[in-house]
This record gives sequence, structure tokens and C-alpha cells, in this order.
Amino acid sequence: MLKKICGRLAGRSRQAASSKAAGTKHHVSDSLGKLFRLFLETQSKKMSLLVVGSVAFDAVETPFGKCEKMLGGSASHFSISASFFTKVSIVGVVGGDFSDEDHKVFDKYGIGTHDLERIAGGKTFRWRGRYDYDLNVAHTLETQLNVFADFENTRDSLLRTIKGVDVVIINDAEARQLTGIPNLIKAARTILSWGPKALVVKRGEYGAALFTEENYFAIPAYPLESVFDPTGAGDTFAGGFMGYLSSQEKLGEDAMRRAMIFGSVMASFNVEEFGTERVRRLTHHEINERFRAFKRMTHFEEIPFERVEQAVR
Repeated sequence: MLKKICGRLAGRSRQAASSKAAGTKHHVSDSLGKLFRLFLETQSKKMSLLVVGSVAFDAVETPFGKCEKMLGGSASHFSISASFFTKVSIVGVVGGDFSDEDHKVFDKYGIGTHDLERIAGGKTFRWRGRYDYDLNVAHTLETQLNVFADFENTRDSLLRTIKGVDVVIINDAEARQLTGIPNLIKAARTILSWGPKALVVKRGEYGAALFTEENYFAIPAYPLESVFDPTGAGDTFAGGFMGYLSSQEKLGEDAMRRAMIFGSVMASFNVEEFGTERVRRLTHHEINERFRAFKRMTHFEEIPFERVEQAVR
């Protein structure tokens, strides 16, 4: 058994729909839906992923359309994305309203569901939200925790988890909130001081950044003319990142940099349609083509300063 490698916070903070919780971050932001504990097991020379998180039904409205019911939840987006790179199993809970057809989505991608518990008399976690033209901000209209209601988490237990993992994936707002430090670079250094070997900070439409003790690596988001629905993009990024890493024999910084690109590629497909629809139609050819396009987009030739000076003359 290898050491568990990654703990993460999901990238979407949600408000409670009740008047009591209106205007505040929902406590689920620190729940299973916000924290993945990924355990890596030996499988030949590669590894598999065990994903713990939320499986949900989402209803979303954007300036470009709306969908009243779609498969959502952090674990759903993560596991489908990761399944393109490695073997994945999922741990979660759903209600009796989670049909066999819903279940077949996981079966299609070979995602192990032995530990996806179905509570016959319960209802699956549901979230309803709206995005305006600023697609970085989700407006929560309704949250029904249902079978997810009994889970609780605290900051102390979260910090203990972070200390025991190798890689943390978090968004920029969560990094600042967790550390109380407004400067992202300083916040990242603080989180690394708690024990992780690497930190990945998701920055929405501005891309993502990788921090290690000695190095820093940043990439932009893949440019798209049409962004339809950003729901689950952060979890899809994390799934691509961890899925690629688990398919590699060597888990050095070079592999993590490539994993950053693959994560961004998967997230770019996710936002093109509602929910998981676009990712569910993906082919490996499409993934590789966009990876190569990403490489061309970010490549530049190193030219010493002296040559630049001569060109000016």
C-alpha cells in the first residue's frame, strides 16, 4: 500500500437556502463534497484512485440556458474525469431517487460503485444555482442536503488531514479563507508549511498555479469562445490532475506539471455544456489534441537579453 497522496478542497462554496443561513457560506463547503481523501493503491506499477465525496442532482441556470436536473456533485465530476486516465472507485451516498439509469453513468466509465450507498427511503443531495455573466460566481438558490445532512467537518480536522497528505488542491478564495492571509503567494507558503509537498491553487478563468517548497508553476485557463456552465469545473480539473498522476510511475514535479495541463484540458471540456454531458462524450483523441494545443499556446523560445539588445540596434 502506498502512502495516501492527496487531500483536497472542492472549488465551489455554496450558501444555504434557508433564511437562517442566507448570506453565509454553507458548512457543506468543508464537508465531503468539499474534501476528497484520495488513497492510492498499488496496481502493477501504476495506481488507482478511491474518491470520497458528494453525488448530487444539480439544477443550473446560466445566461445561455438552463437545466432542471443533471448529475452533479464533487465526486461525480472528479471520478468521471479521472476515469479517462486510471481506474477509479467512488465512496458516497445517494437516495432512492438515484435510478439505475443514473447509476449506469458510473458503470460506463468503469467506476467502481461498491461503496456508493443507496438509501431507499432517502433523497439524493440537490443543489440549485444561477450564474450571471460573471461565471466565476455561483448564486445558490436552494440546497437540499437530504442524505448528506448528517455529515459535519471542522477546521481542526481539516488541518489534520492536510498535514497527512502530499498534495492539496484548493481554490484561491479557500486558500485565503483557510489561512487568513490575503496575499495568495504567502497563503500558499503557509499551507505548505503545514506538511504537504505540493499545493495546487485553482483560479477559475485565470488558470491554476502549482506551489512546491522550491518552485512555482502557473498556467492560464484554456481559451474558449463559449463557456456554457462552469459547475463542477474545479472538480473536473482535480480529477484530470489526480487521474493523470496516478497513471504515472514517477510522481515528480515534471509529472505534476503535465497533470496541471491535463486537469485544465478536462475542465475546459466540462464548461462547454451542462453538468457532465460534454465530458461524458470525450475521446482520448480530443484530450490529446487539446493538450497539444495547450503546449503550443504556452511555449516560447528562450532568447538571451544580448540578442534582444542587438535586434533593437
